[in-house]
Amino acid sequence: MTELLNNGTCPSNFTTMNMDTVSIRLVCLSIIGFLGITGNIMVILVTYTKIGRKSPTDYLIINNAVIDAIQSGIRLPLLLVNVAANCNALGDFLCHFHGFLSGVCFIGSAYSLAALAVFRYFSVCKSPAIVLHTRHAVYAIGIVWMITLVICLLPFLGLSVYEYSLMERSCLPSWGSSVANRINAIIELIVDFIVPLVITLTSYLQVFLTLRRIDHNLVRHVSNGGLQRRNTTSSRKPIHLTIALWLLVLNFLLCYITWSILTFIIIPFSNYQISISDDLYFFSVTMLYVNNAINPAIYLVMLKSFRRRYIILLKKIFCWWNKRSSVVRVKPLKSDNTREENSK
Repeated sequence: MTELLNNGTCPSNFTTMNMDTVSIRLVCLSIIGFLGITGNIMVILVTYTKIGRKSPTDYLIINNAVIDAIQSGIRLPLLLVNVAANCNALGDFLCHFHGFLSGVCFIGSAYSLAALAVFRYFSVCKSPAIVLHTRHAVYAIGIVWMITLVICLLPFLGLSVYEYSLMERSCLPSWGSSVANRINAIIELIVDFIVPLVITLTSYLQVFLTLRRIDHNLVRHVSNGGLQRRNTTSSRKPIHLTIALWLLVLNFLLCYITWSILTFIIIPFSNYQISISDDLYFFSVTMLYVNNAINPAIYLVMLKSFRRRYIILLKKIFCWWNKRSSVVRVKPLKSDNTREENSK
């Protein structure tokens, strides 16, 4: 196709673009979004339907999956509209809502991962002196959402403003070029990203140091007998969960690093005058949704118990679907004699 997208009636048109390029982008984002929404819904179902008592970490995993599902199931479809139109086809209201969701998913993910890190710290480093309960997970989830919503509502309160970004093809907070607004942007960057990152890295550093010390002690005494050897195997089980949660952090950092550098550093501090390749920026945006699609795969690969429950749930879904599709309700035909009797 040689047609170009050049929507004269659509506000904030970015540039003319080849229809082939737009189609490829739409297909890629749609596939990534499908994997993200289905994968995270499965994470929610598998964790929520877990037999037995759920740990506080389970509730935090559900919360993180909910945020990922919001990004893949609500935020991404809105982006697809603007990508297809190559402009702000959503209008101001939905554009501002889209910008609000962008902040919710970014900040919510950062603080949700920080909460998971803190809970691993208490579970590994402070147990049994400190025992975490379900209510602690509820408190942590409440704090995560409170911080997230307060920060994301600031543009509606006049401290910044949601504006349509031509390269993002959605609304983002804009702080202008004044010194006060720049300071506000830096403070928000620290609160949004640096604070939860420091909490996360510090917690996992302590966790891995503690696990390493425990592992060395167990290896030193493994020659004492079979019972010690079995205890060694069972004591190493929490390591798999810790590594899985740590991989979530690495996945978040790797997928968000390019977009964060472009959005929060290069473009604002160049006073929006620097020229960035549209393909590069689209790649950075795409990686945000790749993060949501990869997270469920981390649980599947790293956690044997989760993988087992996942397979069981899939079998139940397939069995339910087969039963549903095999049931064909056919109304029995009445014989001629029956019709005659009924007519009498």
